[in-house]
Amino acid sequence: LDPSLHHSENAGRAEQGVRPTFPGQRHRRARLIQDQALVMDMVGTIHSPNCNFTAFLNTTALRTDWDATTSKAINYSFYMMLVCLTQILILLRQLLHSQSQSTATRVSLLCIGWQTILDALLCLAHIYLSLALHPLFTAFASVAFFKLLIFCVIEMKYMAIVIQARNSSNGGQPAEVLRRQVAMLHLRFYVGLLATFLLLFYAMEKYRVYCLLLLYSFWVPQIVMNIITEARTPMHKYYVYGMSITRLVAPFYIFALEDNFLKEVYPESPTDVGTVFKLVVWVGIQAATLIAQGKYGARFMIPARFLPPKFDYSRPIPASMLP
Repeated sequence: LDPSLHHSENAGRAEQGVRPTFPGQRHRRARLIQDQALVMDMVGTIHSPNCNFTAFLNTTALRTDWDATTSKAINYSFYMMLVCLTQILILLRQLLHSQSQSTATRVSLLCIGWQTILDALLCLAHIYLSLALHPLFTAFASVAFFKLLIFCVIEMKYMAIVIQARNSSNGGQPAEVLRRQVAMLHLRFYVGLLATFLLLFYAMEKYRVYCLLLLYSFWVPQIVMNIITEARTPMHKYYVYGMSITRLVAPFYIFALEDNFLKEVYPESPTDVGTVFKLVVWVGIQAATLIAQGKYGARFMIPARFLPPKFDYSRPIPASMLP
């Protein structure tokens, strides 16, 4: 086999020749690498007349601009850490709001657990990025640490407080039963986290819009809980506003900003402004419903004919019962 190779190169953004370098010329090699195009295409043909064989080749090489990627990743991590600090302050404010037993019992465990799973997924995503992009380890590891603090310490403690308040409102149970309930809470959380991760892994590419809308439906359980218990304000308004806004920062950066760090390391990452708009509208509807429940009543959106009858404590006394 005596093939003859004919190929042509298209350097994408810039066409330039690269001189051969020697091991001792490290500074010149680094300068040449910096001068190379970020995208390089090569089209070639391999032909062997003796074997009557012809093959066509088409390859594309991508070079990551680490200077631009590092700058964008540091800016991203800075804003995400500000978001995490804001969420910590909002969670502490909600804990103060739920100090009374009557308020804590009307907080939906599913609502808090839903947000805990969302924070845990973001923590795992940033851990993966810190390991996959080693030059940016510090930037992503800092965000992962704050997310770990939020979901593993504050939010899990908040759910334990809700369980304890419900236990006390039911007459109190032995400490062993309470510990068993908290252990089951952790088990259900990690099972739910694993199930959500597998769902996103297999369905995110094909059903991205539906997966994101489902993932950001974390206020729905609290709305249903308010309707059932007729609770008006189990959630503080600052908590509702703050969490609704801060939790939209990550999808806005990933899907709405075209100049993000993911485009540098993964140029095929999708940009979907329509999905972000749907998320904003959907989360806004949920937050507006919660605020309206506190202002107009937990069942304001349900017609009166569909509501169960209530006992009227101010009804007049029948004349037959009067002396």
